[in-house]
Amino acid sequence: MFITGVPIHELFTILYDGVEMLMDAMFIPEKETGLISAILIVLRNVTSLRDEISSLHRRNAESIES
Repeated sequence: MFITGVPIHELFTILYDGVEMLMDAMFIPEKETGLISAILIVLRNVTSLRDEISSLHRRNAESIES
């Protein structure tokens, strides 16, 4: 059950064509019609974020070994 007029946020990831993306969905219940508006926003490309983190770990490991 929705609380009328109060936006509800949900975070989730989708995988499309080998790329995982973090999405923010905001659902806005409309009082009179009972319909729900939805807004989807891509927050971050999770695949590239994981690649960046791996790269930082490799750099740290290389600097420790030196």
